[in-house]
Amino acid sequence: MSLERTTHLLVGVLLAVAFLTVSSVAVAGVTAAELEQTTNETADTTTANDSTANATLGNLTVWTAPGDDFANLTSPAAVQAAKREGWLTRSRTVAEDDTVVFGLPAPGLVEAVTEANDTESDAAAFLAVLGRSDTDEFRMELTTGMGRKELDLSATLAADGLRVVPDERSGTLYVALRTERAVLDYGGDRERSFEDGEDYRVNLTLTSGNATTSSEVEWGIVERRLAFEESGEPVVVRLGQPCTVVSGETAAAPGTDIEVRLRSTETHRLQATARATVGPSGEFATCLDTTGVDRDTTFHLGAATFNDDYDHPVRHNASAPPATPDGDPAVWIAPTERFGDLTSPAAVDDGKQYGWLTRNRTVAVNDTAVFAVRAPELTTQIELSRGNASATERFVELVNRSSVYHFRMEQTEDTTLTELDEKELNLSMTLARGATRVVPDEHNGTLYVALRTDLVALDFGSLRGEPPAGGEDYRVNVTVGTGPTANTSAVRVSAVDRTVTFDDERSAGIVVDDLGQQCTRLSGRTSVAPGTSVRVDLRSRNGTVRTTHATTVNRSGRFSVCADTTGIPDDAVLDLRIDEAPDFEGVLIENRTGLLDVSVRAVTDDEIEIGGIFRNTTGFVALYAAPEAATALTDPARPPNCAQSAINRTVANWTHLAVGDFDWSGYGYAELDRPSIADDRALIAVAHRNRDGKFDFEAPTTDPPVCRDGALVGTVVNLQGPPSANDTEGSDRIGPPSRRRP
Repeated sequence: MSLERTTHLLVGVLLAVAFLTVSSVAVAGVTAAELEQTTNETADTTTANDSTANATLGNLTVWTAPGDDFANLTSPAAVQAAKREGWLTRSRTVAEDDTVVFGLPAPGLVEAVTEANDTESDAAAFLAVLGRSDTDEFRMELTTGMGRKELDLSATLAADGLRVVPDERSGTLYVALRTERAVLDYGGDRERSFEDGEDYRVNLTLTSGNATTSSEVEWGIVERRLAFEESGEPVVVRLGQPCTVVSGETAAAPGTDIEVRLRSTETHRLQATARATVGPSGEFATCLDTTGVDRDTTFHLGAATFNDDYDHPVRHNASAPPATPDGDPAVWIAPTERFGDLTSPAAVDDGKQYGWLTRNRTVAVNDTAVFAVRAPELTTQIELSRGNASATERFVELVNRSSVYHFRMEQTEDTTLTELDEKELNLSMTLARGATRVVPDEHNGTLYVALRTDLVALDFGSLRGEPPAGGEDYRVNVTVGTGPTANTSAVRVSAVDRTVTFDDERSAGIVVDDLGQQCTRLSGRTSVAPGTSVRVDLRSRNGTVRTTHATTVNRSGRFSVCADTTGIPDDAVLDLRIDEAPDFEGVLIENRTGLLDVSVRAVTDDEIEIGGIFRNTTGFVALYAAPEAATALTDPARPPNCAQSAINRTVANWTHLAVGDFDWSGYGYAELDRPSIADDRALIAVAHRNRDGKFDFEAPTTDPPVCRDGALVGTVVNLQGPPSANDTEGSDRIGPPSRRRP
């Protein structure tokens, strides 16, 4: 670095402190290292009468935009919109034929240009302001080379290559150049243009009174290059497909519209074209429709406005997989309250992980059905072509207007009343109702199509926008492609009513064993989607009791609440209702068919005989080797608490030895192999309910211990001899005597 350059940098640092307020407003958040520029101020004994009134000057900035958007930079609002929309971006490298924009934070210059622009353009006013002063100057010149090459502002304006936008609000003057129209003076030759590889320095000098301020920034022009993802290898293109994805990167400005072209190497005839937009990092991707492409030729892939040097040879894959979709759609269900959460692939994964999005081809009316369609190219097509539209809007547009993509949901004939037509999905009306949502997952090539069954619009006959009903089945068809290359996948899904069935539900009502307890367990099964929030209302018919208990349906479609039934009169008639199943209504009754007891009838060297008196249900009796602390079970004054936390501390931690299953319709009898255990070790026999109807013992979660009056139903077994007197009586319970109701 030269001594002069070093001096300028030091002076610039000092002046940056003096003009901190203006500079920070103009380029907030931009570091000096990013700009690599200088600002200088010197005393001048010569007064310039025509200089700008305010010579305050901040750091210059460099921006780039697509060449075709040069004409859109017409006002401060347009400049700010371009920044927000991502097609005017900060960069000190600009591709050939693109637009370069310089931000000049100079409030005095902005004011002068605005006042001078009475009838002519802001660009002409800018030149007029500079022309009135002997000291104010805007220059751009080549930093390297044998000769002096610099911008000719007047000639560039005449060639329609210069635009100026004064922004009074920010005090910034934007100077835009369309590089392909810029005129440069090179040793007297004023018809020269930019060439790739050149670096330029832009300098703005302003004078006010005896103070002169200057600021400069450097930038470079680069080749308008293009590269496809195969890094020099032939690009693989699948022929006969409605969407063959091609992607790559380019030096062209973000927001540039690129036309990708597939052409014949022999005839140069275009075979297919597609448009793509350059992303923030220079990336692009698009779909080529190759359904009508001649397979008996060779191809090159290139893009309009890029020279032939960037054309890539193509290797077409004649044995490519057939057009998607790949396999039948999977059906998932979710609570409609979760419909709004289906916003992204990550949200879909969360739903699967946390259990509110589950696989099921049976959907309860008013729930949400989600169809997972394995269709990589359709998924990519939606993402690449949707622009500012949502993925849902683009999906509906494609399946409604394209001959390549189809999505249909139609009622099956066997579930349609003979006098009626089959119901069929009206996708446009469903979209208008906000009842469909599409989530493309490009990572795994899956398209998730969600439908709210409470708002979905179905047409049949002359009726429009009807809902589905329980008992109806529907066939969902997804088709991609046309003619012999088309593929269709289908899945059948059933709509069912929202139903609830409580455990131990009889014709007389729902039987429970422990009314009058702080925790009366009410559990059952429902057809609504797992993850649904359920409220169980317990009320007496005379209106004196009403409690509401909230819970969530688990992955198996089950629910359970712990209802406080203390203080309920013995003669109260209790009704149950569930908000998620409005047609359900049940009566709660207390079990009075017999005690829940377990007793040990005999102990020998080889077996233990268990008998008991139970109500009419099935269950298990399990033997546990209990720790010494479990001897408290024999003390009625200290019974174990049947809360889940207490069970986890007791039964769940006991050593499980053996189990037998019973039909508890009276005196049960079973033989359990006597465990190999020391004779002086206490064993505990505990009764367990069979909640899921299976004969796999799953305790304590699925098949919990039986509790009554807050105590476990069971008995202590001592293998040193016969059972105790209480045990042999066949009515011993662990805990205090049961509370009987008349």
